[in-house]
Amino acid sequence: MISGRVSPAAWLACLASVMLGAASIVFTVLNGYSFEATLNEAPLIEVAFTFPVVGAVIASHHPRNAVGWIFLLVGFTQGLILFTFLYAEHAYLIDPGSLPSAHLAAWLSSWMWLPGFGSALTFLPLLFPTGRPPSRRWRPVAWLSGMCLGVLVLVVATGSWSLTGKQLLGEVEVAGFAPLLLLLLACGLASAASLVARFRASRREERQQLKWFVLAVCGLVVLFVLDGLQIPVGAGNALAVILIPCIPAAVGVGMLRYRLYDIDRIINRTLVYGALTASRRPLLRGRRCIAGGRWRAHWELTPCGCGHDACGGRLVPSGPRPRPNPHRPEIQPQHLRRAKNGGGLLGAAP
Repeated sequence: MISGRVSPAAWLACLASVMLGAASIVFTVLNGYSFEATLNEAPLIEVAFTFPVVGAVIASHHPRNAVGWIFLLVGFTQGLILFTFLYAEHAYLIDPGSLPSAHLAAWLSSWMWLPGFGSALTFLPLLFPTGRPPSRRWRPVAWLSGMCLGVLVLVVATGSWSLTGKQLLGEVEVAGFAPLLLLLLACGLASAASLVARFRASRREERQQLKWFVLAVCGLVVLFVLDGLQIPVGAGNALAVILIPCIPAAVGVGMLRYRLYDIDRIINRTLVYGALTASRRPLLRGRRCIAGGRWRAHWELTPCGCGHDACGGRLVPSGPRPRPNPHRPEIQPQHLRRAKNGGGLLGAAP
């Protein structure tokens, strides 16, 4: 009964997020965005499309688990802030006065990113995959995270209400924002530490679920590291477009337990294929060297001594040969062993 009542609500939230993402694409066209500017907004559009779908599927199968609802919240808030920002930008800068409620849209875009971001930072690692903390000792972390997130949202929302619309389109500075954000990041680190405690106390199935979650987190870490290295904006956004769908996909596989125990095989194949791809260039260079005749001068054709007219000989190194090992007799071809032993095999009676 609970699943039947919750499933429509989850899919309605998913539909709203997808519609916000589609409306954002329309406004990028109306605002005259170039391809580079559109690629800069593509990660948020992709979050609005992918996260709610996975969240709705999880919430339909596990309505009491908060993980699916967190994914719905992340997708909805990211789609909402992008849509309201583009809406306010069109109303204030592109075609002033053409759209109503521009101030409300600009105000929402200044703080609506916080609920989804804070929930994904703190509650998602703390509650995954059971929807509960690892033990009662971790409940204070959940309470502190909720209080810190609520106060931060209240401070930013009330502090930005007095600003005008065009000021809200830029960076908004609110008193008390920095210390509250640092406290929220500290709660996120504590929630990440709960994953270690959960992994140590978990069994095989839950441990495999945690591996899928860690695989998704590694995608986020790669994005943050590349952002810190200051790579070109276009390359970073293109990589984000590739990696962002992998995050909800990995969490969805872990939650729904579909082919759950193949994670070790996937990681193994990823490492092997990566090593083969990295070694492909030296191998191709060596093949070109052989084809170009660079190694041809180091070999010469000599008769093999078998006595057959059709035999053209064998290739041997032209340089100095290594000294034979006296403790290991040289292995000769079978027809030479027959000739040396009077037609019989080596060691056979004549």
